[in-house]
Amino acid sequence: MKRIWVLAVIVIAGCLGNMAYGQKMTAMRNCVKNGYNFWLYEPEATISDTTNGRPLIIFLHGASLKGTDLNRVRRYGPLNALSRGIKINAYIVAPQTSNNWDADKVWKCVEWVKEHYPIDSNRISVVGMSLGGFGTFTVATKYYDQLAAGMMLCGGNTNDQYCGLTRMPFWIMHGTADKAVPISRSNSIVNNMAQCGDTSRLLYTKLSGANHGYPAKLFYMTETYDWLASHSLTDKDRAVNRDIKITQSMISGAYGRLTGVKNAVAVENNTTAQNAVPDTTAVEEPKSETHYYIVKAGNTLSQIAAKHHTTVARLCKLNGIKENTILQIGQKLKVGYGPIEVKDGTKNVGEVTEKKNSEAEKASKETENTSATSEKASGTSENKQADAQSNSNPAYHVVVSGNTLCSIAKRYHTTVKKLCELNNIDANSTLRLGQKIKLPKSK
Repeated sequence: MKRIWVLAVIVIAGCLGNMAYGQKMTAMRNCVKNGYNFWLYEPEATISDTTNGRPLIIFLHGASLKGTDLNRVRRYGPLNALSRGIKINAYIVAPQTSNNWDADKVWKCVEWVKEHYPIDSNRISVVGMSLGGFGTFTVATKYYDQLAAGMMLCGGNTNDQYCGLTRMPFWIMHGTADKAVPISRSNSIVNNMAQCGDTSRLLYTKLSGANHGYPAKLFYMTETYDWLASHSLTDKDRAVNRDIKITQSMISGAYGRLTGVKNAVAVENNTTAQNAVPDTTAVEEPKSETHYYIVKAGNTLSQIAAKHHTTVARLCKLNGIKENTILQIGQKLKVGYGPIEVKDGTKNVGEVTEKKNSEAEKASKETENTSATSEKASGTSENKQADAQSNSNPAYHVVVSGNTLCSIAKRYHTTVKKLCELNNIDANSTLRLGQKIKLPKSK
């Protein structure tokens, strides 16, 4: 019994040892019983924090960041945006799940942070994309009376409790060309909310021609966080803020406005807590990346600037050239900074560069376990390939949009376990468009 108490004290000390005010993010492991491990971002402290508290924003990631390695959660979203120069004047809780999101587990993390940090309990909000969008729906439908606002990006419903959403400011955004989670999922939520009566607190933005990865750009806009933090449970009639504008033009230009200058955010582990419950995961800094454009015949600086939602002056500054510089075909121009390529070879959901625009569709894997639609997409892709296949298995399968390990295994009459063994991957690995998956030989 004495040993158990000592271990408990060590874990608590490790979690609370990082409470000193300052701009930093800390990996909170094993701090919340029956909750998630999570990152906690602390903004720079002000004198009023101890009396008024700061807003708290909950970020729920998509399926590509699932697992037990907390570093994955920093590959896109608010934590990555902070490292890219975005200013967020709020606490951020970014938990990690290895499955679908559980509202109660998320809220246990929130309650723990409220108990130990100067949080304004009236200004807690939630935002999530794809699987995180489904999670946002799950959390908001259960804790609508304790959430000041919510923002759901390309998500869908996980239950039929729609009426609670009408009682809080709720913003839904969804791309009309989303093949992974079709916009019909959001349309259905909006229609069901209308059956509850008053929808004056609902904002619904249909992003024309946008695919599944497009809404990730919202995490790299200060307006997203300003809108969430602007709401309070004490607002008259819980009215939605319509003064902070987020247009599709602004979203499209989000990456072009990144400066490439990193914020001085300290990153820490709970080493004491880890000693009590061993965890060998090291804190990994996000990698930075400059986006480039290869000049083609007929290109001008003004055309390139417009294409990448930036200015000629900025292009000139980035590349050390003048406005009247003659461009050469094949010349490599810097066009901005943005989300980055990660070590394991998967791309950030938000990364859309000039020569890899189509790769944003790989975010279709974000909801492989949450939506029957993604299974339908997988089946459609497989059917297109069926006529081209012979009776015996080829050596490789080339991944196309909608593929999952499960659908590939079914197509070639094998198992996910066997595919993982052959390709040295795990069942949660994110598949990339064009990736070659080694197949077992036919019997």
